[in-house]
Amino acid sequence: MLSKRKAKNRKEEAVSGISPEPTEADILLNELLEIFGTADLEHKAATEELKQNQAADIAKAQAIRQQSVETLGESRKRRLGEEGGKVPKKRNEETYSLLKEKMDRRYKNKNRRTPVEKEGVRGKKLNTGIRYWRRREKI
Repeated sequence: MLSKRKAKNRKEEAVSGISPEPTEADILLNELLEIFGTADLEHKAATEELKQNQAADIAKAQAIRQQSVETLGESRKRRLGEEGGKVPKKRNEETYSLLKEKMDRRYKNKNRRTPVEKEGVRGKKLNTGIRYWRRREKI
């Protein structure tokens, strides 16, 4: 309907050489054309924004998939790369010191005696006293 009206207006302009007086129908149709034109522009903008959002979501999903399949070492390198640092090498000294501390704690706990054990009490009283002091130490 709009295209027919546009063609008719062009034909009249071409034949007479001057533009005809716009009628009320012409004015309404022109308003409709403007409304449809702005609606088309808005639709195109919304469609473009939707496509950009979808592309961003796809890229984010691929990054998450990649992170889920990478090894622990790759994850560590990636995180350090994002921070701009170098991958620190583990030193044997650090491992040795951690193991030594752990063994020292075990040795202290093993050789720790309750006051009842130090007195040398034997039998049931010893077991009862040990339980009493151990419970007391936990509290």
